[in-house]
Amino acid sequence: MVTDYPQIRCIRWMIALLSCVGFIAGCSPNTISLSTHVSTSSKTVGQISKTGTPPSSAGVSIAECAGDAQPPTLSPGWNLIWQHTFDNPIALPPIIDGAQVALLERADPIPNQYKDTVWMLDAATSAEQWHFDSSAALNLTDHWIDLTAWSPKYFAIVVHDSHAPREFVIVFDRTTGQVVYQVELQALEMAISDDALFYRSGERRLYRIDLPSGKQRWKDSRTDYIWQGLYPSGEWLYAYVGVTSPQDGLDILKYRADNGTLVNSVEVAPVYEVLAKGSQGIGRTNAGIALFNLSNLTTAWETDLGSQFTTINDSNAFWDNPSRVTLTQDAVYLFDAKRNLVKIALADGKIKWTVPFSNVEPMSKPAAVAGVVYGFFSDGTVRAFSEADGSQLGSVMKVPLWYSRNGDGKPFRNLVGGVGAVNDTLIVTTGCRSVYALQRKP
Repeated sequence: MVTDYPQIRCIRWMIALLSCVGFIAGCSPNTISLSTHVSTSSKTVGQISKTGTPPSSAGVSIAECAGDAQPPTLSPGWNLIWQHTFDNPIALPPIIDGAQVALLERADPIPNQYKDTVWMLDAATSAEQWHFDSSAALNLTDHWIDLTAWSPKYFAIVVHDSHAPREFVIVFDRTTGQVVYQVELQALEMAISDDALFYRSGERRLYRIDLPSGKQRWKDSRTDYIWQGLYPSGEWLYAYVGVTSPQDGLDILKYRADNGTLVNSVEVAPVYEVLAKGSQGIGRTNAGIALFNLSNLTTAWETDLGSQFTTINDSNAFWDNPSRVTLTQDAVYLFDAKRNLVKIALADGKIKWTVPFSNVEPMSKPAAVAGVVYGFFSDGTVRAFSEADGSQLGSVMKVPLWYSRNGDGKPFRNLVGGVGAVNDTLIVTTGCRSVYALQRKP
């Protein structure tokens, strides 16, 4: 699975052009030696935990985040399981897989000049399992992390150096936080399995690196594709590519993961971005979404949502990022370009229900937990809806939040809130310093 955020794609493309020079000239990747801190510094006081030195309002440069270390305002029907407050804002939505929550803490002493730290927490208790301070480990004064990938065994990141056209790919053991592979190279797309790292380099070639040995197994030398995503599944690796440009739609390439043999290629235009889960993939089209079967590369259905994605300026709408879609065992949940919360049946693509919003902006993809669908909105409110019919179950929580859009006059810090689910627990970040875990009362 991969997370990528559109606000910095243009920067990545600029770095790609510069970095290609090094690859073409025959520069080999530079291996680096790093360490990860397995910390015991997190202190729990009741339901509130604090990491490192106690955060203070004096350290908060974002006015909207004032009071973010205080307990949230909760509705009577929900319990706060834990709240974890960091020294700096959390930059990305929570990455939740299994019993772990991965978070990205971002210090930005100067806007657009970041210092990022990865934290891995226990989802049930918020206890810190390990963290990685990329500033100290890489001796970088100004950098950011924008691309992550994970499997049951590993967690991988790409670190960008702001002062030079270079990047670092780092793979961690998810349980211990130990670095199992690290290299200086450019990876514009990345995916990981329990035995391999797959990445697309700046010169558009596709590579497989064996883990944990770090040895290159194979590469696909073709450079005529615009790579859009990678997804390993069992013995196969699926790649989503645009033959000339992303606007022409995508081809799905099916490789043997062990040797890189291309066994099939099917055009699925007009599909532009893909969220894959198991043997199924969801892609956005000009006016809606489509479901296709990865096993035989056939389209199962297409659903028209009535909006052209190219006309949408909402930075938090589904159309700007494939991760804005939530895919469950029987349904697809999303906020469409008109800010409607929509449930679509996975079996046939029929719209089951739609909930409109006119006065607030959805800030993240929906999350489905134990019969309830949650959304986080621009007024700082988490709202709950019935999975069955979309009826609103109430406002769950109200908290400080911070976000920016182009032209809104705020300094751009690329902080994004979001929601995610683990078992019957909802995890919430808001672009400020606290992370919240909630459960609905029986």
